[in-house]
Amino acid sequence: MVPLRLTLKNFLCYGDGVPTLDLEDIHVACLCGQNGHGKSALLDAITWALWGEARPVKTQDELIHYGCADMLAELEFLARDTRYRVARRHSIGSGRRRQGASDLQLQVYTGADFHPITGNSIRETQARIDQITGMDYKTFINSAFLLQGRADEFTNKTPGERKEVLAKVLSLDYYDRLQEQAKERASQKDKAADSLEKDLERMRQEVARRDRYSSDLDAVNGELVEVSGRLEASKQTLDSLRMQVDGLRRKRSELEELERRIPAIEEDISHLQKDIHARQGRITGYQTLIQEKETIQTGLAQYQQLRHRYEELNHSREQFDRLTRRKAELQRAVDSAKARLEEQIRQLEKRIEGELRPKADAAPAVSARLEEARARLDGLVKEEQGISDSRQRLNGLAEKIGQFDAKAQQLKAEGQELRSKLDIVRSSPQGARCPLCGTELGLDGCQRLLDSYKAQREEKLQLYLENEAALKSSDEEKRSLEKELPRREAALHRSQQKAQSDVAVLDRQLEESHKASGELEQASHELAQERDRLEQGLYAVEEHGQLVELETQIEALGYDQETHRHLYDEMQKLQPFEERHRRLEDALVALPQEQESLARAQDMYRRRQEELSDLRGRHQDMEAQVSELPRWEERLKGAESDYQKAENKHRELLQRQAVLESELKRVEALEVEMDNKERDLKALREEQGIYQELVEAFGRRGVQAMLIETVLPRIEEEANALLGRMTDNRMHLKLETQRARRSGKGEPIETLEIKISDEMGPRSYELFSGGEAFRINLALRIALSKVLAHRRGAPLPTLFIDEGFGTQDAAGRERILDVIRAIEEDFQKIIVITHLDELKDAFPVRIEVQKEEAGSTFWIS
Repeated sequence: MVPLRLTLKNFLCYGDGVPTLDLEDIHVACLCGQNGHGKSALLDAITWALWGEARPVKTQDELIHYGCADMLAELEFLARDTRYRVARRHSIGSGRRRQGASDLQLQVYTGADFHPITGNSIRETQARIDQITGMDYKTFINSAFLLQGRADEFTNKTPGERKEVLAKVLSLDYYDRLQEQAKERASQKDKAADSLEKDLERMRQEVARRDRYSSDLDAVNGELVEVSGRLEASKQTLDSLRMQVDGLRRKRSELEELERRIPAIEEDISHLQKDIHARQGRITGYQTLIQEKETIQTGLAQYQQLRHRYEELNHSREQFDRLTRRKAELQRAVDSAKARLEEQIRQLEKRIEGELRPKADAAPAVSARLEEARARLDGLVKEEQGISDSRQRLNGLAEKIGQFDAKAQQLKAEGQELRSKLDIVRSSPQGARCPLCGTELGLDGCQRLLDSYKAQREEKLQLYLENEAALKSSDEEKRSLEKELPRREAALHRSQQKAQSDVAVLDRQLEESHKASGELEQASHELAQERDRLEQGLYAVEEHGQLVELETQIEALGYDQETHRHLYDEMQKLQPFEERHRRLEDALVALPQEQESLARAQDMYRRRQEELSDLRGRHQDMEAQVSELPRWEERLKGAESDYQKAENKHRELLQRQAVLESELKRVEALEVEMDNKERDLKALREEQGIYQELVEAFGRRGVQAMLIETVLPRIEEEANALLGRMTDNRMHLKLETQRARRSGKGEPIETLEIKISDEMGPRSYELFSGGEAFRINLALRIALSKVLAHRRGAPLPTLFIDEGFGTQDAAGRERILDVIRAIEEDFQKIIVITHLDELKDAFPVRIEVQKEEAGSTFWIS
C-alpha cells in the first residue's frame, strides 16, 4: 500500500479547511513540527481511513475535533499497480443513537474516473480493503509502521504471536484456507464412502435371496398351468347359465311392461266414460238454449236501446264534471291569491318593525363603539414592538452564553494542561528534561519553567473567573426574559384578538344599519300599496271573470243526475240477455261439433275394451314362465362364485410370477451395480487419503513451517546487516524456531525466540537501553518489510517511522540516518517523524506541521 493523497476534516487536532496532503511525488520525507502539533495525527488518519483504527481510544467519538459533530478521512492509495480511494466518515451520536454513525466508501480508478466497489456493509467493504492491501491494522503496525511508543510491538510479543504476525506478513493464511478446503474435501469423501459401504451391504443382502426367488418361481409356474384349466371349464358353464337367465329376465321385463300397460288402459277407459257423459250433458244444454232463441233476441234489443241513451248521458256528465272541477280550481286560485296578499302584508309589517327600524335607529351608537375599538387596537402596536425588541435581546444573550461557555471549556482545558506540566516539573527537578527536545534542563531551567507555568496558569485563572462572571450575569438576564416574554406575548395576543374581533363585528353592524335605513323607506311604500290592493279586491282578476263564465255554461248544459241513475238501474236488469245471446251463438256453432266428438269417443271406448282383454290373456301365460327365474338365478350365482375364485387365484399367481421375475432381474442389475460401487468406493478411499495428507501438508507443521524456516535466515541476515551499520558491528541477533523440552524428551517445541548478543555476550532484550532497543526494533522491522517485498518480487511500498531519534545520541542518530539512506531504494516511500531541528536538513523533503488557534495545518517544503 502506497499513500498518494490524504484529505482530512475535523480529525483530532485538524479542523475544517485543511489542505490535501499530496505524497504522490515524494520518495523520502521528514514529517516535522513541535510535539503535540499533529504529526502523528496524519499517520493516524491514514490507518483510520484504511482500517478504522488509530491511537488507543475508547470510542471513535474521541477522534473528532473538539466542538465538531463529525469527521472525514479520505485516502487515495496505490496497491498492486492499481489506484484506489477510500473515504471513512463518523458522526457523534445524539438522542437515542448514542454510539454515533459511520460510513465507509471504496472506489477504484478505471483510467477516466473513480467507480464505486463498496460492499453491502461496512464489514464487507473492510474485508475488501484488507484483501487489496494484503494486511490488517495489526500486521501493518508490526511491519511497515513503527508507531509512536510501540516500536517494540513485534519484539515484545510472545513467540506464538510473533509467528502469527510473520504468517500474516508472508500471506500464510492462504495455506490455512487450503487446509480447511482439504479438510472439507476429506470429510465429503469420507461421508460418500460410508454411504457407498451401506449401499453395498444392503445390495449383498438382496443378492443372497436369488436361489429362493428361483425356486418360488418354478412352483408358481406349475400351479398356474393347473389353475388355467379350471378357469376355462368354469367360464363355459357360466356362459351357458347366463344365456338361460338372460332369456327369463327379458320375459320378466315384458311381464312388468304388461303390468304397467293394463292399469293405463283401464284408466283410459274410465276417462272415456267420463268424457262421453260430459259431452251428452253439453249437447242437451245447447239444444235447450236454441229453443229460447226468440225471447233472447227481444231482450237483447231492449238492452241495446237503453245502453245507447245511457252513453249519451255519460257524455253530458263528463262535461258537467269537467266544468265543476274547473270552477273549484278557479275558486281555490282566488282564495290562494287573497291569502298570499295577506301573508305578504304581514311579512312586510314584521320586517319593518322587528328588523329594519331597530337596525336603522342603532347606527349612531354602533359608530361610536367602532371608533373606540379601533383606537384600542392601535394602542397595542407599541406593546408588540417592545416584545420584539426583548426577543432579539434574548437571542443575543443565548449566543453570548454559548460563546462564554466555549471559552470557559477552552480556558479550563488549558489550565489543566498547565497544571499537569507544573506537577511534572515539581515532581522531578533533578535530571528533568525538556518535554520538546529531551535535553536536560537543570535547577535554574526548572525554576524558570515553573515560574513561567505559574504565571500562565494565574493569567488563565483570571480570564476564567472574568468569563464566569459575565456568563452568570448573561444567564440571569436570559432566564428573566424567558420567564417574562411568554406572559407578555400571551397577553398581547389575547388583547389583539379581542380588539380585532370587536372591530370586525362593529364594522358589520354599522354597514347593516346603513343598509337597513334604505330598505326601511322602500318596505314602507310597498306595504301601503299592498293594503290598497287587498281593500279594493285587486287580486286574481282573471280568475273572477272565468268563474262567472263557467256558471253560465253549467246552467246551459241541463244535466240531471237522478234521471241518469234511474236509466242505469233499468239497463242492469236487461244486461243478462247480452250474455245469453253470446251463449246462443256459441251453441249454434258447437252443437254439430259436440255430436261428432261424442261418436268418436264411443268408438274409442269399444277399441280400448278389446285391447284390455287381449293384454290380460298374455299376462297370465308369462307369469307361469317367469316363476322359474329364481331357481336359475341361484344356479348362476353359484357358478359365478366358482369362476371368481378361480380367476382370483389365477390373477394372484400371475402377480406373484411378475414379482419374482422382477426380483430376479433386479438382483442381476444389483450385481452389476455392486461392481461399479466397489470401484467407486476404492476411488473415494484413495481420494480421502490424499486429502488427509494435504491437511497435514498445509498445516502449521507442514508447508507453513517450511516457509517460515526458509524466510527466517533472510530476515536474520537483513536485520544483522542493518544492526551492524547502526552499532559498528557490536550487536548481533539470532532467530530460533525450535527449543528442546525441559524434560529432554520428545519433539522440540515450536517457537520464535529472539537472541541478542553484543561485546558483553548474550543478554535479554529488556536489559538493553532505550537507544539500543530502538535500533534492534528498527533493524527487525525493516528486515521484515524487505523480506516481504523480495518475496513479492517488487520494492516494499511504504515505511513509516514515528519515533526513536530522541533516544539516540548524535552518533546514533547519524547511524540511523545512514541506514535510512541505505534502504531508501528498497522502499517506494519513506516517511520519518521527528521534532528535532538538527534532523530536518538531512531530508530532501519536509512536511512541516504547525498548530494554530483554529487547529493544526501543514505545508511541504
